[in-house]
Amino acid sequence: MGCFTFLKIPQVMSYLHSVCGTSNKESEFSSEMVEAFEKLLQSAPLLDVVDTKNSCNSIISLIEPLVKLNVMSEAHLSYFRQKRETKDAKLQKLEPTGLQGSVPSFITCAEPTLAGILKTMGGDFHKTQESLYAMLCQIVGGTTLDTILAVATVEGKLKLFVSRLIKFNEFALFAASEKGAPQTKVYIFDISFLLLCSIVQDYGANAVLDENGDSFFEKWVRECMVHKGVHKSPEQILQKCEPQLVDVFIHHLSAPEFDFKNTNMKPHDLCMNVSGAIKEILFAWEQGSLSASDVKRMLDSLRHKMASLAVCASVWLCSYINVVHQDAFLKPINMVQQFLSPPSDAELSQNDNFKERATLMCQIIRKMQYDIHPPSVPKSKALVLTHNIISRQPILEQLQSVWEDIKSRGYLHIDATHIIENLLNTTGPVWFVTNLVRETLKFRYQEDLDRSVDIVLAMFHLDIGKCTEALLLHVLPQYLYNAKLCEDLVEPQSAVLAKLSVYSIYAALESSNINKAHISRKRRHDDSEEMDAMCSSNKMRRLNDNTSDGSGMYYSQGHGNSDIVLREPLLSALDTLYTSFSQLAGKNGEVTPQTHFILQFLVYVVQCGQDRTPFVLQKMPSELVPTLIKALPDSFNISLILRLYDLSTAYGRKDTARDLCLLRNMRLRPDL
Repeated sequence: MGCFTFLKIPQVMSYLHSVCGTSNKESEFSSEMVEAFEKLLQSAPLLDVVDTKNSCNSIISLIEPLVKLNVMSEAHLSYFRQKRETKDAKLQKLEPTGLQGSVPSFITCAEPTLAGILKTMGGDFHKTQESLYAMLCQIVGGTTLDTILAVATVEGKLKLFVSRLIKFNEFALFAASEKGAPQTKVYIFDISFLLLCSIVQDYGANAVLDENGDSFFEKWVRECMVHKGVHKSPEQILQKCEPQLVDVFIHHLSAPEFDFKNTNMKPHDLCMNVSGAIKEILFAWEQGSLSASDVKRMLDSLRHKMASLAVCASVWLCSYINVVHQDAFLKPINMVQQFLSPPSDAELSQNDNFKERATLMCQIIRKMQYDIHPPSVPKSKALVLTHNIISRQPILEQLQSVWEDIKSRGYLHIDATHIIENLLNTTGPVWFVTNLVRETLKFRYQEDLDRSVDIVLAMFHLDIGKCTEALLLHVLPQYLYNAKLCEDLVEPQSAVLAKLSVYSIYAALESSNINKAHISRKRRHDDSEEMDAMCSSNKMRRLNDNTSDGSGMYYSQGHGNSDIVLREPLLSALDTLYTSFSQLAGKNGEVTPQTHFILQFLVYVVQCGQDRTPFVLQKMPSELVPTLIKALPDSFNISLILRLYDLSTAYGRKDTARDLCLLRNMRLRPDL
């Protein structure tokens, strides 16, 4: 993003100015551009975030290339620098980014580095192989690689970079295959192969490779590599192996001192046949023919000789994990994890640049492993992996696809939970909740709606606090104020939306108090009981019964409320929602779908909450209930009114008496 911002945007601005811009009467400089930056200065919070993130004055970093392109002047540069100078000094002291310079300076340094690499790779590899190998190891060792690739992408040179790197890899392959070739030739093949794997993972094979490329790497990607959700059958990968070479491979790998030179196998033969060898090792381990220490020694030997062999072996292991029964996961996953273990001091000292190659190898294998088997992420930690959704399918279609699967099963299964969690982490709670509510309200039968509420509530529990906040502040206002969406507030959909809202509120309330209390391991048992109570639909469906026996309560009487506190952001969200209710309940003196929804919401709050009800209703405006009684007197009874207020307070008793009198008077009216 930084490369696009500081390299491409100035060029786009210059082009727009040359095509349709107007110049100042006294010069050739763009008056519109100056006005645009003046408006941008008004967005101080946005600029503060961008400047802090990039460790620079972003406006100046954009204007400097515009000055060189004669779109703006030096005077403008000085003017805007002065405008942000004091602010930038404070921001840099407030939140250092850890970078040894600004993002634009990194990009500026990466441009000539990229040009140098492309020039070197365009020459005679016989003369430049050693210097090119050192250069590639150097950029892998730091943060330079990502920057160089980003610059290459913005400048439209990524495919050129990859094509030349493939040629270099092919050269290294033939050089390492020659009789008596030094080990450094193998390392050159190794680093170039790993770089290509990493690029394909990040950018996709279609974006960087020719469709019918005939190089070894391109063929290997098409036939074997797992990338961007493109999975291969483990049997398909094994079909590329030659049984005789696999036998030779295993024989030498079993020796205490493995050296692939003794096998007379070329690097590409090793890469293609390592899958067969790793399969035999796994099966022998599962049958007890090999011990765990034997397997560890063999895997370390593979990684030690060529890091790319560990990647090729992990391709088959991950493909195998993708299709095997869950009970057989443990050993293949442990083998992948062994490749990811930190290298020993002996490995680092014996191999040239092994640290750089091992770092790149681990990144590739981790991404591959995540593609196949996404880990569960604690709610308290942000998902920091580079790609949350492994699919080329539009994200809404992904949600609809998994929703159809869940709907056909009638429950939320573990595979769907992985996908749903990734969707939530990728899109955020607002998009997530909005579309789940939309899918829920498509049902027409009560049984389907009730089951849908239970399933959606289970999905919300992936982050119940954020999902509830999104529901109250963003989704419900859309259905209450948007004339188009208001058409969905009919029965039974209106009651279901109210039910889902109330369930979510009480679940978020309970969750926030459990987390705050730091309950011990005993909480696991308690949580399961609370979840049973939350999802007990046979109790929930009695909400239309306005009796006061409390049989349809959301929580049992046994829960004490002495330590329950309604915390932010749920407190503010409810305050905002009740304000909206006050505006809509008696709008123009008419009974609207919104009026019925608000009443249903309050009924569910009372029926589900029991001793939690006062906490949820504490922000309810006192005029809301009288307005509803005047509009819908037949929907109220004494029991409901008594439970809408906290009778332990004077204000609660006063409001209750007022509403009971109002209800009596409304019922005594002749027209009723």
